[in-house]
Amino acid sequence: MHISPKIYIQNLIKKNNSSGSILFYGLNNGPKFSLAHYAIQMLNCYQLKNQEPCGVCNACVKLKALNHPDLHIILPLPNEKKIDGRALAVWKKHIIKNNQLNFEEWKKIIASELGTEKEPAIISEKISQISSILKLRNFEAKKRIVLIWYAEKLNPIASNKILKMLEEPPDKTYFIFVASDKDELIDTVRSRLERIHVKEKISAQNYVTPNTSKESDYSFESNTSESPADENFKKFQTWMRACHSKNIVELSGLNLEISKRKKRGYQSFMNFCVNKLSFCCRYIVQNKEHAPSNEEMVFIRKFCKHLKLKTLVLLLEEIESSIYYLERNANSKILFLSLSINLFKIFDEN
Repeated sequence: MHISPKIYIQNLIKKNNSSGSILFYGLNNGPKFSLAHYAIQMLNCYQLKNQEPCGVCNACVKLKALNHPDLHIILPLPNEKKIDGRALAVWKKHIIKNNQLNFEEWKKIIASELGTEKEPAIISEKISQISSILKLRNFEAKKRIVLIWYAEKLNPIASNKILKMLEEPPDKTYFIFVASDKDELIDTVRSRLERIHVKEKISAQNYVTPNTSKESDYSFESNTSESPADENFKKFQTWMRACHSKNIVELSGLNLEISKRKKRGYQSFMNFCVNKLSFCCRYIVQNKEHAPSNEEMVFIRKFCKHLKLKTLVLLLEEIESSIYYLERNANSKILFLSLSINLFKIFDEN
């Protein structure tokens, strides 16, 4: 479905007046950041004219310079405390000059101006800091903004922490994600974001505001249709059934299917399974018989019916332990098979 992003953002803000989350993504060097920056100004402008940010009010001026006290920016950085203070100022300087700055260029800037060649990532400590800030009141903005640039660089622990905030977003807070490859975000995070695909490369010099005369430059992905999270749930069902019944043939087919996915496919799937098993634990403890009878809940009721809470906790611990080794570059296929055999034993013994 092709839609003007400008109109879509306007309608989205009207619909979700209190809080929301949007992902701007595209594999090209298109104006993902510019469009995100436009949305941030639109959310906070005090003098909107025909739903357009005025560009001159106090909020617009601060947001143009990326210096608003209620704009919280999360960047992929090397895990070195000595550069934290300088890194944000360096990034602002470069992104204002070049709003199509990409990750490889950012790595070169870090090396040349901050003196380290360590691989940048978004670590869990940064998300914890933001979580603490979001417990406080806004300073002055209509909508507080959490901007996550190159969001696919969230590590698995950071992804799960941001997921909790997306599930219960603070009032008057918008999460704006900018990413190159949306498929590198874990499925549970991606499924909670309104998604705008920025498809076409546009010169930074010619780009001021979103181009409404060329709607094919962008497309909006509705997250109401079947999402990667739905696909992962089907794999979760298959995996749990295969482990419970010791079905090696089905397990081997699932292992092969997951291995065909993009980078971090196993990690994304296992993080998804951790979230589902955590939900199953809550389901047993809280006895949620009143939960809606959709396809997912039908399976969860049947799955939990003859399982003890202790069994679910053991399954969770085993999978979380495997995620740890995946993060350290263990062989994914071998680890998945070994993990599955361990789950066989847990089902057998409990």
